[in-house]
Amino acid sequence: MAMYKQDPDDSRKQIPKGIQRGAFGKTTTPAATVIQERPHSVICNPLGTSIGDTTEYVFLYETTASLGGTTLSETYSTGSAVKAGAGTIELMIQPVAWDKVGGSAAEGDVIFVYRGGL
Repeated sequence: MAMYKQDPDDSRKQIPKGIQRGAFGKTTTPAATVIQERPHSVICNPLGTSIGDTTEYVFLYETTASLGGTTLSETYSTGSAVKAGAGTIELMIQPVAWDKVGGSAAEGDVIFVYRGGL
């Protein structure tokens, strides 16, 4: 990708090009069971207040649902069990959706990480 373009005021010079939005990475906190674009990695946040409390997350890798749609009867794979007090865990996986085992899932429990193009 060219980093410079022709100066509109002087054709003998070049000026820096602006950086496209897609060049930067981003994170999202998708709702559970909603189909997303595949991330580069996933961050799982521990829940619970007592040391030893464990939160288990499951992930969906293949689906027939559309982007932004909700999964109904597809099979999720066990992906991570996070203990309270252990800190966040980044998994180098690329699921299309997630859910929480045993309890209600909340936005922010799992973070999808998208790398930029720079």
